[in-house]
Amino acid sequence: MIKRMTRNSDPGTKKGSAGDGRDAAVRRAKAGRLHQKPSPAIKPRQRGGKETTDKGRTDRYADELDAIFSTLTEPVVIYDASGTIVKVNSAAIRSYGFDPLTLRAKSGESIIRMISLRNDDGSPIAPADLPSSRAAGGETVINRRLVFTDSAGKDVTIEASAAPIYRRGTFAGVVVSWHDISEIIRREEEAERYLGNMEFLSASAMFFLRQLSCGEIYRFLGEGLYNVSGNATVTVSEYIPEKDRITIREVYADKAIMDRAAVILGRQPVGLSFEYGNEIRKKIDSGGLMMVEGGLYELLLRQLPLASCKRLEKELRLKGIYTMPFSYESDFLGTVAIMTTGEELPNRRLIEVFVGQAAIALKRKQAEEALEKEHDALEARVQERTVQLSRAYDRLMNEIEERKRAEAVLQKRTYDLNERVKEMNCLYSIYGIVEKRNLPVEEKLQKIVELIPPAMQYPETACAQVVFGGIKYRSMDFRETAWKLQSEIVVSGGVAGSVEVYYQAEQPREYAGPFLREEVALIDAASKKVAEMAELARSEDEVVRYRMHLEELIRDRTAELVKMNEQLRQEVEEHARAEERKTQLVGKLEDVNRELSDFAHVISHDLKAPLRAISSLANWIATDYSDKFDEQGREKVALLLRRVKRMHDFIDAILQYSRIGKSGEERSEVDLGELVRDVIETIAPPGNVAITVGKGLPVLFCDRTRLQQVFQNLIGNAVKFMDKQGGEIRVQYFSDDAYHRFSVSDSGPGIEERHFDRIFKIFQTLTPRDEFESTGVGLALVKKIVEMYGGSIWVESVVGQGSTFTFTLPKASADEKQ
Repeated sequence: MIKRMTRNSDPGTKKGSAGDGRDAAVRRAKAGRLHQKPSPAIKPRQRGGKETTDKGRTDRYADELDAIFSTLTEPVVIYDASGTIVKVNSAAIRSYGFDPLTLRAKSGESIIRMISLRNDDGSPIAPADLPSSRAAGGETVINRRLVFTDSAGKDVTIEASAAPIYRRGTFAGVVVSWHDISEIIRREEEAERYLGNMEFLSASAMFFLRQLSCGEIYRFLGEGLYNVSGNATVTVSEYIPEKDRITIREVYADKAIMDRAAVILGRQPVGLSFEYGNEIRKKIDSGGLMMVEGGLYELLLRQLPLASCKRLEKELRLKGIYTMPFSYESDFLGTVAIMTTGEELPNRRLIEVFVGQAAIALKRKQAEEALEKEHDALEARVQERTVQLSRAYDRLMNEIEERKRAEAVLQKRTYDLNERVKEMNCLYSIYGIVEKRNLPVEEKLQKIVELIPPAMQYPETACAQVVFGGIKYRSMDFRETAWKLQSEIVVSGGVAGSVEVYYQAEQPREYAGPFLREEVALIDAASKKVAEMAELARSEDEVVRYRMHLEELIRDRTAELVKMNEQLRQEVEEHARAEERKTQLVGKLEDVNRELSDFAHVISHDLKAPLRAISSLANWIATDYSDKFDEQGREKVALLLRRVKRMHDFIDAILQYSRIGKSGEERSEVDLGELVRDVIETIAPPGNVAITVGKGLPVLFCDRTRLQQVFQNLIGNAVKFMDKQGGEIRVQYFSDDAYHRFSVSDSGPGIEERHFDRIFKIFQTLTPRDEFESTGVGLALVKKIVEMYGGSIWVESVVGQGSTFTFTLPKASADEKQ
């Protein structure tokens, strides 16, 4: 920063002389403006050796000033009297983002134009109002807030200061300094947004405690969601259990959006009703706020035409569609839907808590209405049957007691909800730190321990430490005292450390010494999150090691079995004429195949058990902690479940492959035309894929399941890898003298010729499994089934134009029904 300095007036200057300008500068200095005192190291030039000594001192003094100037942490720029930049320190160069030569080659005004300097409200700044211009007029400017654009195109908010420079009473230039306050502004905005969310939840909780009708609750919920979701389109639907239907009760959107929706639907959306059912229940009633993958068509339970839904999405420019069950405990009350025109939905956690509040209020209102109906019915019965007054009175009192208990439970839940809101900021920050995968565990623990003291009731006297793995991570000014709160970190049933909080001064007694109940819950949640972090890290390592071990085991065993089969084949060919030897070799081959089958069953049994345990644990975490995960956390849990399912499918595929030809077939007359139609219906191709089936598919006497596996793999692969909007798939049949010939053609991406043999080998895929889920067994399974019947299969393909898979079945082994 530039320090305020005073200069002495030149005693040799008098009024009315050539020094009038300097006298005016002196008068400005006396009025309190910033200026510099002439350096005592710079003196008039003297004769002889004295002159040389003074010049050396001056050069050294100038070098020292340059060194100090270059190391200043605040950006500083010095202009001369003409407005040209003469000095720029390293901090200013970094702030602008330009190289030093570029800055020194330009005037102050050109630099200002180049960085688009403007007021903090975005309005242009007048040249005369620039800090440097005002300083050139003799004024000192302190912390003027401005905005400029650096060389990377990023807007930077600064507070700038400027002051004039005087040398021997004469104006010599201007010094300008500033500091970046962009991060401070961002944090202030985040704090304001968080406080606004807390105020909103507190106000909504108080509103829901009032005596409201169901319609008032629906309207308040819809209006609130419309406001906190950035004015997205919001619908609130009611579930009517007697009819098992969902009816739209409220819609909040811009009037223009409502009018366009009404035109497309042929009516207003309010009042639309949809069948619910168990299948839909599983998709919708699954937890918190989630994105609807199938768009508006899935949101409306597939009960409006797909074309209308697509048109609505296009007309309303919908990009994100979110839904959430409107439920209380196990009672499903309805759904809310939020449709945005942007990619992201703001305030997701706030929305979930707000919907939960509304569900509690609605459930309470429904309970009250039910009680009122019961009360009215009771009064009618009392009037009609006075002889049963005593018994009816007892029932009424019991119902009143139940209502009181229900209200007590409701009040407790409302209290708990408000307390959880108090903990939300600290817990969210801890969750965010834990979910950062590239952050070392030590750094995570240090950040967590620094978050805890500010969340306490008395943060000014609070300190904390986390003890984990024999290492202590402590907050600033840590000191152990008698006022302590501790929670153990339990990993795999053993104590691995603890989270501890201390008050450094005695405080009023609360739930646990000087600590509140909410503070105890917060510390317990923090210790559990640290334990989950350790458990998850270990589980991920074990899954990776287990999979690598499995793959290595399968490769080794497969190579071993292939080698054994090759040896047996050679021995059979050499001793084909020796019947006794042939019988022995056949016996060996059967033993090897039986061993392969037993090995596949062992893999299926021994490996599925830990996979099921991992899947159950991941599902338990996803279900019980869904409200504690952010979007990134839920995506990671879903990724773990997909990887477990992939391994499960992989094991099933191995078992299925090993069973071909090992068990007896159940042959019957199979209509292949009907079979192919059933396969297409099972696959359910998307709307951009058209499948045509040729005429004349025969009726064969064969095993239906085997041929169904063949067509399902061939058609399913064509659908899965289709890369065009107007994709076409054709199934055709041709009859030769000795063979039935079938083909499945597609207009997809095609296959390079060098991969023709590879795709029929087991465990081989052409695309990464993270892009397309595949076990690599499908085409190997098809090849084995076709060859088991004495047929053959091959592929013809042109890259970019599509592929045709053709297979034959001998008529001798698959008798055709005439």
